[in-house]
Amino acid sequence: MDTTQELINRLLSSGVEFVLVGGMAGIVHGSSVVTEDLDICAPLSEENLKKLLTALSSLHPRWRMRPNLPPLTNDPIELTGFKNLYLLTDAGQLDVLRRGFITC
Repeated sequence: MDTTQELINRLLSSGVEFVLVGGMAGIVHGSSVVTEDLDICAPLSEENLKKLLTALSSLHPRWRMRPNLPPLTNDPIELTGFKNLYLLTDAGQLDVLRRGFITC
């Protein structure tokens, strides 16, 4: 849980616009189900991606589902077309879901 809290703190301190969803959101609301990753719903706009990349830069973010892809870019423009980002960081897994952000 400490690594998850570190991820949340970094996102908040960097001003990333997001909504906590998934298992961690359930835990915050009192669920006893344990989850190993952090799921957030966030707009993948250039501005928000820049904040996200800044928040994660020292945590060595890399692709979790597609390790065959090149390293994660530092250029937010290259990521604006993605629907979701499934990342592995030194502080744990982070799934950034764009789909349905308006309804999250």
